[in-house]
Amino acid sequence: MATDGLKGARVLVTGGTGSIGTALVRELLRIGSREIRVLARRERTTHDGVRFLAADIGDGSALAYAVDGVDIVFHLAALKDVAACEADPDAALQTNVVGSMNLLMAVRNVPGVHRLIAISSDKACAPSGVLGMTKSTMEGVVTRFAKESGRSFGSVRFGNVWGASGSVLKRWEESAARDGHIDVTDPEMTRFVLTLPEAVGHLVALASRPFTGEVVAPRMRAYRLGDLAEVFAEENGVAVRIVGPRAGEKVHEDLVSKDEAPNSVAEGGLLVIGGGPGGPGIGTFTSADADRLSESELRELVRSP
Repeated sequence: MATDGLKGARVLVTGGTGSIGTALVRELLRIGSREIRVLARRERTTHDGVRFLAADIGDGSALAYAVDGVDIVFHLAALKDVAACEADPDAALQTNVVGSMNLLMAVRNVPGVHRLIAISSDKACAPSGVLGMTKSTMEGVVTRFAKESGRSFGSVRFGNVWGASGSVLKRWEESAARDGHIDVTDPEMTRFVLTLPEAVGHLVALASRPFTGEVVAPRMRAYRLGDLAEVFAEENGVAVRIVGPRAGEKVHEDLVSKDEAPNSVAEGGLLVIGGGPGGPGIGTFTSADADRLSESELRELVRSP
């Protein structure tokens, strides 16, 4: 794993007390980043060598203070629960779009910030709900800023990060303990998935990759929701209840849409959206097309702590 871009760097992680942020901070400490700043609404953990800044992504003065003297920014702060975004679109807009714009405005005044990587979602591709729409808009804002400033800024689309807060696994664990059953929207749904170490590994690797505003997505594997539910139910001795799709959900997720495909290219294990010269492109890519996790792999994930 290439770490040259992070060793000795001053790094800001927004939303750094979430599952991915916490794992990323641990990796930055291991790599030897010179300074690590974490911007979050509240301090949840304490690490030697980490500077916590308790502030909201909407606080412009706090953001200006946070980015001063920083080399690299990982922008993880977001409202990313589908149901929460549908229930409160204004909060999703303020956090995912306006908050991201606030961060970019703060960065604009700090020429030393030479790299920014914003975490997006597969739901930003051909969005059908509030979460996807706000994340798609965030991607566009980052792309525009990169083009205007000439700095190495871009976005990365992740699918479901296994075991992260708000993930299906966490919801099912809570429901199983509380109700003795789990709710499944549609067994035929498929979802992209990656583990926390995989997510962090991609972020670290991307810190050495030059960006010109494009969106990148790891070529992730996927699972069928019904298969995962069956394994989880067997492992935990609970029943499965089919409740139907929630607002804003698609049967299959997308990484590259029909409109994006002509201007997208493959780059090793990455799909680069907006990084191609035009022409035939790489084609669309959905969770229905992706390689599936086997039953044994699903069982191993469910059993993992």
